[in-house]
Amino acid sequence: MHNLCLSCQSSLDDKKHLAFCTLCGSGRIFRTNENLEQLKVAHIDCDSFYAQIEKRDHRQWIAEPIAVGKMVVLSACYIARMYGVRAGMPMFEARALCPILRIVQPTFSKYRSENLILRQVVYALKNHHPKLRIEFASIDECWLDFGTQSNGSIRNSPRLTEQQKMPLTARKKVWQEVSAIQNKFKQEREISISVGIGENKLLSKIAVRCCKPQGFAVLSTAKAKNFLAQQSPQILPGVGRVTAQRLRQQGITRISQLQAQPLWALTQRWGRFAEQLHNMSFGKDKSSIFEKYKRKSNSIERTFSPCIYNRNTMQNELKGLCHKLAQQLQKRNEAGRTIVLKLRRKDLSIVSRTRSISYPISDSRQIFNIAAYNLDNEISQSENERRGADNSIRKSQLGYRLIGVAIKSLQDKQHSTKKHILVQQSLF
Repeated sequence: MHNLCLSCQSSLDDKKHLAFCTLCGSGRIFRTNENLEQLKVAHIDCDSFYAQIEKRDHRQWIAEPIAVGKMVVLSACYIARMYGVRAGMPMFEARALCPILRIVQPTFSKYRSENLILRQVVYALKNHHPKLRIEFASIDECWLDFGTQSNGSIRNSPRLTEQQKMPLTARKKVWQEVSAIQNKFKQEREISISVGIGENKLLSKIAVRCCKPQGFAVLSTAKAKNFLAQQSPQILPGVGRVTAQRLRQQGITRISQLQAQPLWALTQRWGRFAEQLHNMSFGKDKSSIFEKYKRKSNSIERTFSPCIYNRNTMQNELKGLCHKLAQQLQKRNEAGRTIVLKLRRKDLSIVSRTRSISYPISDSRQIFNIAAYNLDNEISQSENERRGADNSIRKSQLGYRLIGVAIKSLQDKQHSTKKHILVQQSLF
């Protein structure tokens, strides 16, 4: 039995049945009988990050349900979640679920400042544990790999040397220091953090989801199958409301039903996603932890209220977004080969149009030419779908709530030595 006081970070391994810490008197005792040799990955996740910061800076909102966002909920506090409000939900739907919901406009400068503080604290762990590997997945979450020091993934290095392995005592020390980070942010920054520990990234993330808020949990591979069997598929990363609804239509409401499905049967229905879905249902994950994250795409979008109905207005908005996107690319000295146009229609359906070319681009006019071509195709197709029997178009149904543009397959500009001039006629 391994015991850890989450308040003072004292190790109480030889005191198996204590209800309180003998050093600080806290009842926050974390207990586990798992094999620490198998627990390699920790996931640190801030709870309702944006909403927490806004409540901290506006004390009068402490007891109120709040949602941060404009047209879409970016973050919802736990009071709002009691009403069913969730991140990613359209704001009008959140308002319908919670009529007393306070909607707060996001202030990203504040959120980035808190992220920098979190990064400094987490990366300070490497001063004492040089074998520790850290990957920040987003502004409010990161993974810590204390199982290997190799430059590759755990998958690529199944047999680790003793020099590559972090000693067991050092791993337990990391647990204590992660718990200290959890307490530090709660006391000094008034931001609660949850921690999950597992053998891989998937299990550590699921452990976090099950212990929020301000939780500390472990999920081992040995117990993953039975634990996951009773859970909803939505606990799995990448399974959102739409995917969960499709699963329900197929009669799958529990992960145990996914586990019972042979891979070939899932492949018939889910294609390439089937293998990932099958592996996740058993807690299997071979994804790597990358210390230096390589950006694969860059995007920018804008939400409208009220909706936009005019084609020329849409093109002007798209041109402005392409200009801003090009500025970001040039600042990072990047270029990409795949342009993606994203639209959200008036009925909240999302449309994505993608076009790839053979060479990387970063110029705003080049990006706009491709994105505008996709936009024209989408609007023309939408008009045809809504054309009445008398050949008239029902303009009231052609509105758009959001437009965005992304560029993928990024690479450094210096890797592309050839200079190209985009000629729209030659592309299309």
